[in-house]
Amino acid sequence: MLVFKIMAVKKNIEDSQGKDNYPCGQQLLIHNGKVLKDETSLVENKVTEEGFLVVMLSKVTVQIWLLQRSYFFYLQQISLLIYLKQG
Repeated sequence: MLVFKIMAVKKNIEDSQGKDNYPCGQQLLIHNGKVLKDETSLVENKVTEEGFLVVMLSKVTVQIWLLQRSYFFYLQQISLLIYLKQG
């Protein structure tokens, strides 16, 4: 019986395929068109040994964009402070 939690499956994929290729935190496991939640198990999601999972990786570009945007606003604040001190 497949009682493994989805997070454990993701960790196993990361360990076997490499952290650089399939980082656990970016994996999305899909079964029958449904994204599986980390806290659920294979049994709860009705995944059988004959079935299969689709592994997708989420993009981190949104996080990078947010960091760049935060840095840009930080630079604007510094520029404003310098301008106010000079004025």
